[in-house]
Amino acid sequence: MKLHALRICPGAEAKSFLEDYVKKNTPSGVFVLSCCGSVKSVTLRYASDPDGTTNTIETLYKYFEVLSMTGTLSQEGTHLHITLADNTGRTVGGHLVGNLMVQTTMEVALGEPQGLVLGREFDKHTGYSELVVKENG
Repeated sequence: MKLHALRICPGAEAKSFLEDYVKKNTPSGVFVLSCCGSVKSVTLRYASDPDGTTNTIETLYKYFEVLSMTGTLSQEGTHLHITLADNTGRTVGGHLVGNLMVQTTMEVALGEPQGLVLGREFDKHTGYSELVVKENG
């Protein structure tokens, strides 16, 4: 696995920054290995209710510490989840839709698989574009 260590600067929108980085630098795609920093806004999609209620999407305009972010980015799409803490230590998390605006910094470690290519394909059972891992070469 090849390691990519990045710092995303204040004022940047981190999700699009990472997507652009992957498109230009990692043809195999990447796994997010670690992430910490602070943000001033985020748009999340929360889990659906057991009764099948549609997922709620919410944009939060508040300072948060990034406790973790995990997922994959590839040439074919992105799937990221994030956990954030406010100034009282309360946490919120969910599927990262976007609007992840960096407050002071964001430090991200990405792992690029060697010999594999991460991709995404629509899955009719889930209704989402899901991870597909293929051998490279």
